[in-house]
Order: sequence, then structure tokens, then C-alpha cells
Amino acid sequence: MKQNKEVPSDSGGKDFHTKQGKIGVWLIRLAYVALAASGIESLIRSFSEPTLLPAYISLGFRLAAAVIIFVFGEYLLKHDKPVPATFLTLSTTLISLFLMGLISPVRIAWLLGIVFSLIFSLIVIQLMPTKWMGYGIFASFFGGSIISITDFFTKSVQFQLDLADPQNILMVCLAIGLLVLLFTRFLKYPVTAKLVLAISAVTVILLNILGVAISAILLNSAKATIEVITLFGLSYLLGSQIAIFLSSVSALLLARIFTKPLLETAAAANSIAQDGDLSIRANVYYQDEIGDMAESFNLMIDSLNQTSLIAEEISTGNLTVDMKPKSVNDGLGNAFMKMIASLRETVSSVALNAAELNQSASELSDASLQARAATDQITNSMQQLA
Repeated sequence: MKQNKEVPSDSGGKDFHTKQGKIGVWLIRLAYVALAASGIESLIRSFSEPTLLPAYISLGFRLAAAVIIFVFGEYLLKHDKPVPATFLTLSTTLISLFLMGLISPVRIAWLLGIVFSLIFSLIVIQLMPTKWMGYGIFASFFGGSIISITDFFTKSVQFQLDLADPQNILMVCLAIGLLVLLFTRFLKYPVTAKLVLAISAVTVILLNILGVAISAILLNSAKATIEVITLFGLSYLLGSQIAIFLSSVSALLLARIFTKPLLETAAAANSIAQDGDLSIRANVYYQDEIGDMAESFNLMIDSLNQTSLIAEEISTGNLTVDMKPKSVNDGLGNAFMKMIASLRETVSSVALNAAELNQSASELSDASLQARAATDQITNSMQQLA
């Protein structure tokens, strides 16, 4: 059995000159503009409020990240390299926000992590090639977990939504809007992207909603002390981020289980379509619907191979082969059967015509001999008279 060829894929990324690609480009620009705006806002606030050195370092990281993405990201986009631009933006933003969370705790890093995961998942979907899309979404949610975990290291987690804080309201609205955008075209995503996005997003949203709900219950409980609430927040934050990471890894593994046989079957079909090689077979990995599909594909190839052998026999002049259509709907089988019958009729007609021609030629030959004999007789008679 021959090894199946891999399905070719566009590793260079999508065409970002399309509407979808332009959205991805503007999201990258939104990332460095947001970093720059955040840094500038902190800098302006430092003029009117006492500011410690860590705060200046934090805003410095954000401004530096904005400059790096602006310079190198725009350079890569200008030279039609959206994939490196996406990785650069993701990694630079992640590092700057992680360092910001460690130096200047935000207390709601879990919410910032959600927004990071969703916005970079959207960028990945707009700009990354199909082959890498699932891994890009995984990297986005993993990055969101890294940002969220900063509150664990600084022991400043706060699983609460202060609706009086405009920043909280803005991030919640942004997260909801990004979720809507991500799932609007969900059915058009490749299988790996669908699984990773669905499992990771649902896990993130449910775990964080549960964390906020439990924290609200503890805050309204007279028996819960500040120490208990803080301990719960730290423990829950760590456990939830580990769960999010494991869910994303599980989604990738599930996607590989589902897509590997599908990709191999697609590769076999492409090879047959392009090269006409009927010796290739799809590997049957599982005894399920995917396995049934591979077996059905192999049966189809066997049927085509059998038809090919019959065609080869016909090409050598062997019209004794018997073609039996599998059903009245077997277009190829019925066509071959009619062709064989037509060829047999043609050969019989040619043979009959040849026999008739042979008989006519024989009669003409006899007539010619008789005419010659008569001519000889007349010649002899004339010679005798002379």
C-alpha cells in the first residue's frame, strides 16, 4: 500500500487584501494602539497622582510593545507576511501584559486574559492559514491563561465585577462583542479551529462566571472572612487556568484524532484526481463513522480499479469480458456494458461484411476466369478460320 500524500496547504497565510484579511490587519493595529493608549493614559495620570517606579516600568513595557508591533508588524504586513506579523503581535502583547500584571497588579487579570484570548483568536482566524489556525487559537487561550495567572503570583485576584468601574464594563462589553464575532462564522472554520475555539471558549466563560458567582456568595456570607475569600480566589484562579490549558490541549488532541484520517483520505482522493493512481488506499484507523467513510472510499477505488482492468482488456481486443453493472444507477458500469455490446456488434458486422466481400471477390474471380476462357476459345477459333 502506498503512503498517502499530504494535502497541500497554504503555509504563507491568507490574502489579507480581502475583507476578512483587512479585519485581521486592523485588529493588529488595534492591539498596538490599545497598548500605546494604555501606556500614555498611565503616563498622564502619573503627573497628577503619586506614582511609584514599578508603575513607570509597567507603562514603559506597554509603550515599548506598541512601538515594536508598530514598526516590525507593519513592516511584515507591508511585505505580505501576515503569519509572522500575527505571531509577533501575539507574543509581544503577551509579554508586555504579563510583565505589567507582575509589576502593577490589575486584580482582574482573569478578565484581561479573556479579552486577550478572544481578540487574538479572532486575529488568528482572519490571518492564519488553515493548517495553523487551531494551533494559533490554542496559543491565544494559553496566552490568556498566562496573563490571568499574574494575579496568583501577586496574590491580588478579585473575582468580582465592579459595574461602577468603566474599565470593567468596557472589558465585559468587548469580550461579549468578540465572542459574537468569533462565532458568527463558526461553521466556516476548519475542524481543528472549531474544536479548540468551542471547547476553550466555553471552558473559559463558564469557569470565570462560576468564579464570579461563588465569590459573590462568599462576599454576602457573614461567615466568610477576607482570608477565606482571598484563599478561594487564589486557589480557584490557579485551578481554572490549569483546567483551561488542559481543555485546550484536549481539543487539539481530539482534533488530530478526527482530522488525521480525513486529511489522509482527502490526500488519496487528490492523488487519484491528479495522477490517476488507483493503487492508493485510505487507512482505516477507527471503527466508527470516519472508519466507515475510509472503507467506503476504498470500495469505490476497488470498483474503479476493476473497471480499469476491464477497459485494459478491451483495449487489447478482448471483447469476451463480462461487465455487470452494480445497479440501474451504475452509470459507468452501464456505459461499459453498452460499449462492449456495441463493439461486439460492430466486430460482427465487420466480419459479416468481410465474408460478403470475400464471396463477391470469389465470384468476380470465377467470372474473370470464365471470360478469359471464352476469349481464348474465340482466339483459337479465329486462328483456325484464318
